[in-house]
Amino acid sequence: RVKYSTEILASESDSEQRRSLRLQPRRSFEVSFARSRALRTRLDSFLAGVGKNQMLVPMWHEQYMLTGVLGVSLAFPSGTLRLREFVSGMYCLVTYKNPNVYENVQIASVDLETDTITFVNAPAATWGLGARIIPLRVGRIVDSSTIDNKTDAVGLTQIRFEVDDSEQLWFEPSWNGLRLFTFTPNRATDISTTYERPTAFVIDGEYGVLDVYDSEQRGRVVTRGALHFRGQQALMRYRQFLDMARGRAVSFWIPTFTTDFHLLSDIVGFYIDVKSVGFTDLFKTIQVYRSALAINLRDGRTIYRFIADVTELDAETERISFDDILPTVSADDVFRISYLMPVRFDQDSFELLHLVAGSAHVQAAFVVRSAEPMPLPVVEQNVLTSLVYPIEVVESLNVGSTLASGRFGETAIDHLNVNATLPSALLETVIAFKTIDAGPDSLNVNATLLGGSIQNIINFVEHVDPADDEELDVTATLTGASLVNI
Repeated sequence: RVKYSTEILASESDSEQRRSLRLQPRRSFEVSFARSRALRTRLDSFLAGVGKNQMLVPMWHEQYMLTGVLGVSLAFPSGTLRLREFVSGMYCLVTYKNPNVYENVQIASVDLETDTITFVNAPAATWGLGARIIPLRVGRIVDSSTIDNKTDAVGLTQIRFEVDDSEQLWFEPSWNGLRLFTFTPNRATDISTTYERPTAFVIDGEYGVLDVYDSEQRGRVVTRGALHFRGQQALMRYRQFLDMARGRAVSFWIPTFTTDFHLLSDIVGFYIDVKSVGFTDLFKTIQVYRSALAINLRDGRTIYRFIADVTELDAETERISFDDILPTVSADDVFRISYLMPVRFDQDSFELLHLVAGSAHVQAAFVVRSAEPMPLPVVEQNVLTSLVYPIEVVESLNVGSTLASGRFGETAIDHLNVNATLPSALLETVIAFKTIDAGPDSLNVNATLLGGSIQNIINFVEHVDPADDEELDVTATLTGASLVNI
């Protein structure tokens, strides 16, 4: 289970301000055990003795079977090590069939170019073909565990291990261009859609008829589906997408995965003619979750377009116009036309069910709800400003105002420093404040620039009821720049 934490402030118009409270997800693993005889007692001893203390938890789904004798290093198949959780400095468990016989080895380095991990020391025992090496993580058991003793010698239990993931994730989040949800749902299960009206308020006085007030006439859809991944590469792409979305924090685009329009003729120009579905009659107000289309072609390509207008040609035909020209496509080459919705996840917790080792068969479920395509910027916890994802490192920064306006009143300030250091930028209006009944001993204004321009360092300093300034220092250090209106 991967769990993020998002705080959401919603208005009556259904606009949202989201705050990501956890930059890295918490992870937990729930494992089922069936043990008999001495191994059942060993499991009992483990649960009774370990308590909530830290331990090294094996990542059983990441185990790798050795193909030869394990030495001071281990080479993986080309291109697969970056998909696994072998991290420098962590430990690995090496074992075979007997759980009483095992060895822990520490990873000294991980080389993704050669897909090789090197250990601090070679294993003391000889581990050959058939033995398994499993990465370890520091974790603990937080929830209470129960052993169901089916007989006097057989017991079943499920244990949830909470992993202390303080280190950085071993992969980078994926944005795949326009933040498109490109994963194919498992059609062995249903894709369900719920329709809501979050801006409608119902007044029920119990005695008369209902009164409904809908100020925005905005709807909301919630879609639920299941996913099925085969292989570590497919699962890694999903984990990267989850880390991009950070649970409910960041919005993205997703098709409905249903045939929403039936094409009547070839695609040519800026529009398509489809069988009438009542779009012009029922959508009196623009709904963001019905404002774009995804046209899937049989050759695997997908065309994405925003809807510009919908007109009714006759009782059987509607014409959908787009904001950009379409390529010429035969109607027989179109597989499906679906709505494309701006959404966010409606869950902060994601469960990944590993049915076998090696991520060869993984099941997951998702819940999304429609959202504005360009919501208020996501706010990160412990960051002073609202930032739009992804966070990018910039070479230069233009600062319009470091202190646009401030006011100090009835406060004994011993020392006030205003500092600005920029490698290449424009710094304007550093100070604009008043002091009322304040007696600072020293006021220092410093600016250091390399190749830039300082303008209006002190916009105004006004003292009321007089303020006693013993010292007022204005200092500027520039290299290859200009200083204007000190």
